[in-house]
Amino acid sequence: MTPSLAAYRVTRLSALMLGFLCLPLMAAAARRDAATGALDAVRSRPQQAHELMLARWLGNLGVMLALLVALTAATFAAQALLSPRVAGDMAPRFSLLAIWHALAVGALPLMVLATLGYCVAQLLQNALATAVIALYWLLVMLGRDYLARIFDFSLAQNAVVYVLLSAGAVLAAMAAVRYRQGLRNARKRNVPLASLSCIVLGTLFAWHYVATRHDPPLHSDQIVLTESGQSILTGRLPGFWLPDQHGRTVRLRDLAGKPLVIGFWSPATPASVGLLSSLEAINDEWSPQGVAVIGVCLANDAGMGARFAHEQGCGFPVVTDDGTHWAEDVKGSSPLAVAYDIGSLPAVFVADTQRNRIATFTTAGPALVSAVGDALRRLPPPQ
Repeated sequence: MTPSLAAYRVTRLSALMLGFLCLPLMAAAARRDAATGALDAVRSRPQQAHELMLARWLGNLGVMLALLVALTAATFAAQALLSPRVAGDMAPRFSLLAIWHALAVGALPLMVLATLGYCVAQLLQNALATAVIALYWLLVMLGRDYLARIFDFSLAQNAVVYVLLSAGAVLAAMAAVRYRQGLRNARKRNVPLASLSCIVLGTLFAWHYVATRHDPPLHSDQIVLTESGQSILTGRLPGFWLPDQHGRTVRLRDLAGKPLVIGFWSPATPASVGLLSSLEAINDEWSPQGVAVIGVCLANDAGMGARFAHEQGCGFPVVTDDGTHWAEDVKGSSPLAVAYDIGSLPAVFVADTQRNRIATFTTAGPALVSAVGDALRRLPPPQ
């Protein structure tokens, strides 16, 4: 397991294992805090009720984040000590950037679930109310084939939406606690207005993301539909235009006159991640001769390809098919997987200067590097 794969596993475990642990713990903490004489604490201390509630929420959230740090440390220690070095693997054995990504991305669903678990229990004064949130999260996890990605708060592209909605929930709980304490300033509108502003902004961002992205069943993007309408069965590589890890748009039409090597992989298929090292070796050998190498990540998290590329220091463009949706089979998960007729990963396509396919491979490692080199040597040199 590479550091990048370790980071990916941490984010998934954070969303699933720690997430479901977080909900009952935070709900129980909220009811415990409400039953510990909060009114007496307010009367005997300078802090007001909503300030104490915020401090309690932050303290309990800190416990959950500490569990995430422990999970991350254990995962990366196991990766460093137990993962064997695979021949031909050029990925680094240690990456501070991967650790940072594991913590930052893994904290998002944990923060959302901690906020909902604590604040819903505070607002409704019933710990069992969080069962509705657990049911929602379970439906998102089990219904990813059918639900739009905007409902999944574990995806990094939805971070702005759910940070704003979580802030709105915290502020709403603070306003409710202050009102229940019956203080002189309980009816001040600053906290409720701030809560409403965060919720409205979060909803507007969610609407904007759905309206501008390919996120079925809520919205379909015409460009993505055009990409999936192509077919490699014509003998020519289907085109695409996607941003790489540096934010630059990669278009096959801009690479006219260059031989192409395009490799598809996914973090959900660990065996395919080694393709990045193979593409790096191919790029080092053949890019000086005019060959264009591109890695295509199939992941429903739009930032996944860029994260792996930065962590492994890839010197070639790595793009993520932003139309990718969770599915049981590879071909059904991505518009480009449909266009390229991909049944399994990894999948590598070699084309001549006119984008005519000349070879297809489904392996990674030194054998792939050698086979791609043999296919490229049979081509006439680029003009």
